[in-house]
Amino acid sequence: RLQRAFHTFVFRSTKIPVRVHKRLKVYAGPQVSESRFKRQLREAARQGLEKDLDKVRQKYRRKLERLRDKLTREERELAQDLANTNSANKRNGPPTRRTFWGCSWGVGGG
Repeated sequence: RLQRAFHTFVFRSTKIPVRVHKRLKVYAGPQVSESRFKRQLREAARQGLEKDLDKVRQKYRRKLERLRDKLTREERELAQDLANTNSANKRNGPPTRRTFWGCSWGVGGG
C-alpha cells in the first residue's frame, strides 16, 4: 500500500517536458534535443507536402489525360469531316457561292 501511494505521489508530482506539434503529429520526450526535434518537424512537414503534392498531381494527371483523349477524338472527327468534305467536292464540284441578292432574286452565285 505504501509503495502504491509513493507511485501515485511520484506520478502526480513529476513533470516531464515533452515537445509537441499537434498539427504535424510530432512528439519528443526530454531525451530529444531541440535541434533534433526541429529536424523531425522539418522532415514531417516535407513528407506532408510531398503527400499533398502527389494528390494534386494525380488529380490533374487524370484531368489532363481526359482532355488529351477528348482532343484526340475531336482531331479525328475533324480529319474525318475534312475527308468527307473533300470527297464530296471531288464528286460534285466545289460548293456554289450564293449571295443574298442571288438567293432573293435568282441573280448571281449558282
